[in-house]
Amino acid sequence: MIKLIREGSTKYPWLLKIIMLVIAVTFTIGMGWFGYETAQQPNVVAVVGAYQVELEEFRRAYNRLDDFYRNQPQQEAPDSKELKQTAINSLVNRKLWLVAADDLNLDVHQDELRDAIMKRDEFQKDGAFDPETYHRLLSLNRISPAKFEEGLAKDLRIQKVQSLVQDVATLNPVDEEQVEE
Repeated sequence: MIKLIREGSTKYPWLLKIIMLVIAVTFTIGMGWFGYETAQQPNVVAVVGAYQVELEEFRRAYNRLDDFYRNQPQQEAPDSKELKQTAINSLVNRKLWLVAADDLNLDVHQDELRDAIMKRDEFQKDGAFDPETYHRLLSLNRISPAKFEEGLAKDLRIQKVQSLVQDVATLNPVDEEQVEE
């Protein structure tokens, strides 16, 4: 085999150069493309369907849980490992509900989103929605209105699918009698 390669390289040097060029291009493109793909993943903690649990989202959930248990003096706070597991479970659960909402083609209309925002107590002033309060509170929490509305729309989609599942799971009295028999 080696003898054949040596003879081929002396008789047909251009063939060896083409083969080496093809191999180099293949590795360069392959490693470049897949290297780019994996370089985008370090901030992802988990992937659920089409949804990613990002590191920042995980940190916020973990910090909320940590703050919650610190403010509960009568309860013993779980250790860091348990808190991390609880946070990731919660986020994965949320993404699973969103996958279910996608599967059922459940969407939130702009009217529903607007009504949900306007009904929130923290954005009310004198019993009515106040846009200035809305923008001020969001900026204090370092959240853009678009990001807040995106998160709220996801919450509403989750509520819809949970409500749908609950309605399907709830038996009416006639069904209960049939199950008992």
